[in-house]
Amino acid sequence: MKNFLLFIYVSLLLSSSPYVPLTNSDIYSIVEYEILISDEIEIFVLNQPYSFNQIEKLISNPISNHIINHSNYWKNKTDEKINIGINPNLNNFQNKQYLGLELNGVIKIKDLFFVNEIDLNEKYKFDSEFHGDTSEWLMGYFNSSYAQLNRNNVEIFAGRISRNFGSLNDYGLILSNNPYAFDHYGFSVTGKKLKYSFYTTRLNDMDGIDNQGILISEGDILNTHRFWAIQRLDYKKNNDFQISFSEAIVYGGPNQQFVASYLSPTHFYYSAQRNQQVQLNSFWQVNIFYKPLNRVGIYLDLFVDDIIVNNDPNENDRAKYPDRLAFLIKGSYAFNQKMYSLRYVKIWNETYLSHRNFENYIYFNKGIGYPKNSFESIKFIYNSLRNLPMFFETSLELWRHGDRNLSDTFVDELNSFPAGIVSQGFTGSLKFSYYFCLKNKLSIDYNVTEKPKDWNNGVSSKNDYNLILNYTYYFTKTI
Repeated sequence: MKNFLLFIYVSLLLSSSPYVPLTNSDIYSIVEYEILISDEIEIFVLNQPYSFNQIEKLISNPISNHIINHSNYWKNKTDEKINIGINPNLNNFQNKQYLGLELNGVIKIKDLFFVNEIDLNEKYKFDSEFHGDTSEWLMGYFNSSYAQLNRNNVEIFAGRISRNFGSLNDYGLILSNNPYAFDHYGFSVTGKKLKYSFYTTRLNDMDGIDNQGILISEGDILNTHRFWAIQRLDYKKNNDFQISFSEAIVYGGPNQQFVASYLSPTHFYYSAQRNQQVQLNSFWQVNIFYKPLNRVGIYLDLFVDDIIVNNDPNENDRAKYPDRLAFLIKGSYAFNQKMYSLRYVKIWNETYLSHRNFENYIYFNKGIGYPKNSFESIKFIYNSLRNLPMFFETSLELWRHGDRNLSDTFVDELNSFPAGIVSQGFTGSLKFSYYFCLKNKLSIDYNVTEKPKDWNNGVSSKNDYNLILNYTYYFTKTI
């Protein structure tokens, strides 16, 4: 206990540190458990990722600290230093063996951090939606690459990191870690009860079409520039209740550049668009985290792309045009080093879509928010932390999915939900990891998706599985 109190004291002296990547799912499961059992919650739960220091101050289990230190190549003890982490790993995926190498590094100069985290791995050639080059023998991706200035609770950020605005260990509906991390620029200001965040960037260019003929003549295809911005306010009423509000936009066109009004951190984008007359697709989100009882957490995510209202008397627009909405609710219960979660999500048919495909809410065909539309599912998750440093998670999800995807253009008419030919099935997963001998980690990640023939009409039954065996050795060094 004495060493643990000393550890907490040292952590409290630290102003900030690099983020813990959201890919470390076992760490974030431990974090969620600790949040559910904690009497005091300093962090803004619905705004992820968290920094190493935030997590270290939250964790009460010394064994959990041991797990976190495996991936913590950052040790903040001086004003100027370089830390590096080299994590070689051996993978087996569907009877194919390949080597991987994670290179992590941070330079700290006073209040400024420079962070790079690159994953060199052949696994990217198995992802059909990976937008990078997989033709060479060496392939990889910078999962994190950013400069971060922290001073007096103000953070200025430039670079890339995966973020999630929403429920812990699930996809936020307005911003999630579903797409590959992309570069963005902005800042956040954190107080005891309020946290404000603003980020903007230029997304990938794409071949654009416009079904309305406003920016591109109907039938033409032109290269378009695309831009994204988001602003968010988190409010922590007390240790049991937090609420957040977000607004995001995607805009673009053949000759589009940044719009000054959409760079303002205090403007309401929708009202700015009405005055600027620059086309955009706007999105709103309300997040809630509530602990009605100790050990019980409820997450609510309400997302609005567009709500149809009856503007003219005697005109029932709602009978002709579709809403574009999304809804997610999750409940988690922590007890005796175990955690049980139940989540329901529904994404309406046309959510995230626009008449102009370059305004769709995607980055290289992957959703910036939830990964799918015209989608509904219920999912049960079980985590066991009883035998740490061995971590175990299993889940079962029942789902149905219409024939819409996030690269489609908006269909401005009512359709049944889910739309078109509907696929139905279930997905099961199992995750296992074991940290041993201070520097080693063994992990198994298995998932299977089935579409039973009896559940589907006009859809071929299908059975897909993925099995990844991974061994990693952690090496860290301070220069």
